[in-house]
Amino acid sequence: MKDLYDCMITAGELDKSGYHFLDNDLKVVEVAKHNVTYEQFQEWMFSAEMVKRVQELKKIGQDRFGPDYWMKYNVCYFCTTAHPD
Repeated sequence: MKDLYDCMITAGELDKSGYHFLDNDLKVVEVAKHNVTYEQFQEWMFSAEMVKRVQELKKIGQDRFGPDYWMKYNVCYFCTTAHPD
């Protein structure tokens, strides 16, 4: 049996440490794909669908914080071991 993964996108305003998202209206945690193989994750990671969603989330940060948004807001995409359900 192959290992299965979930494709995740997270975004949000960073706390003062720069490592954690504040729990506010900017925090996003999405499962973009569920129960995929690692090869399918790699395809998703370079897909137009993923790039479009990341750009949408980055725009939210830019609108809120301006051109230096990356110092206060971050978007991440990654895979994690799939949740059973």
